[in-house]
Amino acid sequence: MNEQTDNSKGILTEFSHRLLNEWLPTYCDDPKRNYLKEGFKRDSIKMTSQDARDFIRAIDTKIVTDIGDGRFRMPQSKANEVIFWEGSKAITPRRITLWLEPNNYDCCNGTSSLGLWMA
Repeated sequence: MNEQTDNSKGILTEFSHRLLNEWLPTYCDDPKRNYLKEGFKRDSIKMTSQDARDFIRAIDTKIVTDIGDGRFRMPQSKANEVIFWEGSKAITPRRITLWLEPNNYDCCNGTSSLGLWMA
């Protein structure tokens, strides 16, 4: 993380930048998927700055390992996780959204957490 991530807006900006320029291209360009990046719905990036900060820290400190092809692995886990959700194959370009798990609306102002943290 850099100094920009010290504030809420900065961390969300950094998360969005890394999502769109690192993690999404890797996911879409996986030979088993070959999706168009234009199918990604930017309005699906709805998370708290704390979740964004935690995710970036987990990646940067290798708590969560980016194993390539848009897959991530947590320590001592045999499961590979993805952070994207794929829409219908019938729509071109295929819709891709950030995979978020709903939180209690009252506790988190209607925001969600990345699906990776389910494991």
